[in-house]
Amino acid sequence: MSSTRTLAGYLSALRYEDLPPLVAEKGRLLILDAIGNCIGGYPLALATPFLEMSKELGGGSPQATLIGDGAKVAPPMAAYANGALSTMLDYCDSFASQGGTNLAWMGPMAVPGALATGEGRGISGRELIVSVVAGYECAARIVASMDQTPEQEAKVTGSGLSVFASAGAAARALGQDSDRFLSTLGMAGMYTPVPAGYKWIGDEGLTPRKDIKQGWAWMTMVGVFAAVSAEKGLQMLQENNILDGDHGLWRMLGMDIFRDEEVTADLGARYHILRFATKSFPGCAVTHTAMAGVTDLVRDQRLAPDDIEAVHVVTNRAGGIGFEDQAPTRLVDREFSMPYQVAAAVLAGTKGPGWYSEELAGGDGFRDMERRVSLGFDEESEQVYRDTHARISKVILSTKDGRSFRTRVDDTDRYTDWDGVSAKFMDTTTQVVGRDHAESIAGAVKGLESMTSISELMDLLKVPRS
Repeated sequence: MSSTRTLAGYLSALRYEDLPPLVAEKGRLLILDAIGNCIGGYPLALATPFLEMSKELGGGSPQATLIGDGAKVAPPMAAYANGALSTMLDYCDSFASQGGTNLAWMGPMAVPGALATGEGRGISGRELIVSVVAGYECAARIVASMDQTPEQEAKVTGSGLSVFASAGAAARALGQDSDRFLSTLGMAGMYTPVPAGYKWIGDEGLTPRKDIKQGWAWMTMVGVFAAVSAEKGLQMLQENNILDGDHGLWRMLGMDIFRDEEVTADLGARYHILRFATKSFPGCAVTHTAMAGVTDLVRDQRLAPDDIEAVHVVTNRAGGIGFEDQAPTRLVDREFSMPYQVAAAVLAGTKGPGWYSEELAGGDGFRDMERRVSLGFDEESEQVYRDTHARISKVILSTKDGRSFRTRVDDTDRYTDWDGVSAKFMDTTTQVVGRDHAESIAGAVKGLESMTSISELMDLLKVPRS
């Protein structure tokens, strides 16, 4: 039996009762984090075109709720908008291959995928959890099976395998049997975007940056579209399916390492979702160790923003090309600007949508702080990245009274448990819906096991109009 067929058969038969308690808990955390990111992304201007397109194109079968907006549209278009919202703040979890060259966004694709197809069926909270776990395991196993040598990674990169988080979750929420699940995976692979990573990061001349939320929205939509296609009877059932053989998806995506056994190894015994860890800072991860370093220095030295004369960040060039913009004007450029992100870490307060408000970005004090932040590269940081894909930062902070402080940060904390994820959720969503509403949503997610229909949850995900 082929790996694609085996994976489809396992995921189609997965039941809530099969899940170890910690795996079910990780599924709940994935749901809370993704919903929080959707609500946090909703008020940002870039969310509007995704929501408008979803309503214009998704009117034929209005079954699935647009988070924040509250309108119902066809499942693929709900996935499109909600996938964009879930990545709007760039504040989510991800999963990397063994070599670190292959990356996928998990919760931001799996949760909108499961909600899109599950809402119309009125699935229970337990079914939502198991669907999200299925989406995570589907994508994680496929990601773990593929990698690149450094020579190949220098030529091509991308994160298109995120498609399978949405596809696996959507198929499981539809209750698909093994044949339909297999067709979903096959068609999702056919619809996977080309690996276009070097057209938004890691090369010269990429600013102003493309609205990369397009890619995440597309991948979330594609996974649901494949599942709906299979549900309508479209088939891709051949034994030599999308993941299999020397001409499988790994080859199509420019990978030169394929470990077929990783697709099916220890099914039911090893759960990749146990690696779930979500960002503790919004914006591109390239900037996070620098932000952690600056905030540590400001706290430890008891500095006020007005004490800071300059901040110089040294990191690896491979990830940091184009991150030196000291006056970005669009959301994605701000999320991918070291000066903006460091200034936000110093001045913006509670993390969440407020970090990217026009009121903050347009303030004289904020723009002055951006101009005080510079970016450089060194060989040590480059070597660490080549060897481990870790993005270290060395931060040199100079004060107006002539003092200088230095620190090196190798990694940042991520949230992995209910306390951390729920605190992040409350910080993010309270800025949009207020504390009482945010607590109601968090309470609903915490009690998913007793929820008979996720319509109870979806009713809470509309942002009241001011």
